[in-house]
Amino acid sequence: MMLPPRSDLALYKRLLDEVRPYWRQLLVTLIVSLLSIPLVLLTPLPLKIAVDSVIGTNPPPEFLTWVLPRAFLSSGNGLLIAVTGLFLIISLLHQLQLMGTALLRTYTGERLVFGFRVKLFEQAQRLSVVYHDAKGAADAVFRIQWDAPHIRYLALEAAIPLCTAAVTLVGMIVVTFRINWSLALIALTISPVILIVSQAYRVRLRNLAHRLTSIESAAASVVQEVLGALRVVKAFGRERYEQARFARRSEEGLEARIRYEAAEGVFAFVIGMSLAVGHPRRIAAGRKLSRPAVRTAAHDQRDHRAFAITSGERSACLRIS
Repeated sequence: MMLPPRSDLALYKRLLDEVRPYWRQLLVTLIVSLLSIPLVLLTPLPLKIAVDSVIGTNPPPEFLTWVLPRAFLSSGNGLLIAVTGLFLIISLLHQLQLMGTALLRTYTGERLVFGFRVKLFEQAQRLSVVYHDAKGAADAVFRIQWDAPHIRYLALEAAIPLCTAAVTLVGMIVVTFRINWSLALIALTISPVILIVSQAYRVRLRNLAHRLTSIESAAASVVQEVLGALRVVKAFGRERYEQARFARRSEEGLEARIRYEAAEGVFAFVIGMSLAVGHPRRIAAGRKLSRPAVRTAAHDQRDHRAFAITSGERSACLRIS
């Protein structure tokens, strides 16, 4: 029998209590993850300099003169070398940031799972024998071995990307409003739809996940019961019966897994269609922006950046949902 679902606030409070001893590691992981935002925003900078100053006639940016002599930057080949070096430096820093984030997530996540498993094992020993007789010892084993890693997914694969996506979304909204407020409004009109759909599907996905976990735990219980009393099973010739019982439980788990994956597919489909609905509006806005007869390269680059940022806003909003 499934326990009544806890409220989100109660779950978040318990999660916060569990991860509080590891706040330093989580804070460092969050800071390193946030470094991806300026590095991603700097990625198009070398291309912009190449278009403006190598192909075009604009002077090179002032910050390049801080590290390179003006005589070197005044020639086309020298400026192209500088742009190439800048692109390599940004790419190197981005890759180092990704590697550092992966290592920190692995270390912090494994420490979280280790501590949580120790607490679950201690709690399993405190429970009465009556509870273990009713639920089966395999259920406790399943919870300790397979449910404990979910604290890592919540703290590192959900909470930290949520903070990073939120900061990215706010920054992109501000930048887009400064470039072109109409495109920013178009992107924002799609964001509430994504959040509403996410809230509606969250309850259904959570219920399906609870049912799937219970069925998989029951299947694991069959395996442990049979192998733990294998002599008795063989003595009474119950192999086929136990095999059928395990197959029935596994088939129920298969059906539950398919329903869960189907629900996730429908959710992704609805989100994708919500994003697709906004594209015609962006195209219409782009046509309006391109109607003036006199346009400069700066205007084109500004509008291209606005289009790219609105797409980034939706991706960030999708990660938040």
